Amino acid sequence: TSSFIKDAEGKPTAIVITVEDITELKRLQKKEREAEAMDYLKSGLERIPDGVVLLDNQGRYAYVNSTFLNWLGREAKDFIGKTHLEISPPIMSPEWGKIIAERIKRRMESGGSVIGAEAEIIGKDGKPILLSYSVAIIENGDGNVQGEILFARDITELKLLQEKERKAEEEEMIRLSNAVKMSADSIVISDIDAKIIDANEAALK
Repeated sequence: TSSFIKDAEGKPTAIVITVEDITELKRLQKKEREAEAMDYLKSGLERIPDGVVLLDNQGRYAYVNSTFLNWLGREAKDFIGKTHLEISPPIMSPEWGKIIAERIKRRMESGGSVIGAEAEIIGKDGKPILLSYSVAIIENGDGNVQGEILFARDITELKLLQEKERKAEEEEMIRLSNAVKMSADSIVISDIDAKIIDANEAALK
């Protein structure tokens, strides 16, 4: 701010300039804006059906949404401020814990994203839950890694269904193979290039 010093006739003779250091004020305002943005982000992440995790650049848990916590039967305080190895077990087997911790370490050092990776956690009932997850690195304006955000989906039921379908297909193939072998008719099986890949006993006589 500035003000004038005037003489007896009211004419300006000097100017006084007052300077105030607002560095700390600006820092606090920036911090407040960042906090508001984070609260807005967390509010949205609580509404999605996927599990969501935020890690800082030291690999410590900064946020875990309610979906992820519900899978494990845990509370946020069990995670916040801790590294993955500090909570694995109980949320993961020691083997999986080491694998995931190493993956986190590599991403923090070199950046990069992950799409469709898989990991196994231990659910609140003690049974394994298979997750498919994707990770995006969070960088600041200078390109420095600030942390990462992980989105996970429970694919346990999907994998069980796929395994059930695979076994059903194998059983059907065995049934058909046995039917071919036992048939009195000559049966020859070839590939799309007309190359014979199988034939029953009747065809070989």
